[in-house]
Amino acid sequence: MYDNHESINCNLHATLYADNERKLSLIGEQLNMNIKLPGAEIGKVVTRFPPEPSGYLHIGHAKAAMLNQYFAQEYKGKMILRFDDTNPTKEKAYLTLLGIHADQITYTSDHFEELYQYAIKIINKGLAYVDDTDVTTASITGGPEVPYTKDLPKHKKNPNVGTKKTWFSSTIFIDQNDAKTFEIDEEITLMDWGNAIVKSVHKSDSDPETVLGLDLQLHLEGDYKKTKKKITWLADTEDVLEIVLADYDYLINKRKLEENDEVTDYVTEKTEFLTSALADSNVRMLKKGDIIQFERKGYYILDDNISTTSVPRFNHIPDGKASSMASKAASEIKILKEVIIREIIVFRK
Repeated sequence: MYDNHESINCNLHATLYADNERKLSLIGEQLNMNIKLPGAEIGKVVTRFPPEPSGYLHIGHAKAAMLNQYFAQEYKGKMILRFDDTNPTKEKAYLTLLGIHADQITYTSDHFEELYQYAIKIINKGLAYVDDTDVTTASITGGPEVPYTKDLPKHKKNPNVGTKKTWFSSTIFIDQNDAKTFEIDEEITLMDWGNAIVKSVHKSDSDPETVLGLDLQLHLEGDYKKTKKKITWLADTEDVLEIVLADYDYLINKRKLEENDEVTDYVTEKTEFLTSALADSNVRMLKKGDIIQFERKGYYILDDNISTTSVPRFNHIPDGKASSMASKAASEIKILKEVIIREIIVFRK
């Protein structure tokens, strides 16, 4: 697109009127432009206009729409109107008022499968990863008005390893997989804090399996021995750190190669699996090479210098159990499509 204000002479005369049914009509329009596209060939110019999702066109959008149509017509090409599936009906109505008529209409959803395949390709090349830090925000009645910290043992059964700072706040993050199991008036235990009663569960209209938010009532006098669910959580503060958990698969997908086997036939196509997660502020104290345990997740070794890395990586350490040693390649598509690994992790050294 060329944007040369000095070479555009545009006169737009339009009169809008409303009838008794409050409908708007465009009754006069005249455009006079004097601008060329260097190197453009007749019949080969294709322009594309993505309308404003809200439906309302500001001056910049109106100008872009008219220029796209002008160049398409001037060079006997075509103009494509590309909608983002947000509000196509309203967007199209406003363009019609301006006399904009596209030669072709497309929607982003027309290309979802193609976009998905591209996503898999760049993930396999290690150029991207699935961001599956799928968390639910919970508001707590009876929680602190101002966030504060308390020193607690790093390890519940071994106080000799020292203490960690735990933040408390009236808003916390809870794992989506935990949140969607909660029932109204159910009493749960927030580990390292106490009991809370679930007062409401806000679910997505489009996906009832997704919990958008929770309202909890602190019930610290409750007995944690009587609750079925002991939940890890993180206070919603600026100290929460975004990290990446890395796990690796076998290089060869056959347990024992025979004499006539070609090694290249048994090379695992994808061996690296990356998962986004949130960790508490205590991980900032770690040094590269430190080994820690993330609650409900396993043992990891820090692979970066946290002070110089915006999103540090932790590599998983296999524990020898069958679930840890099983090949991960078979579940790759399920992980990508359903984003089944969803973790909030709490530091414990």
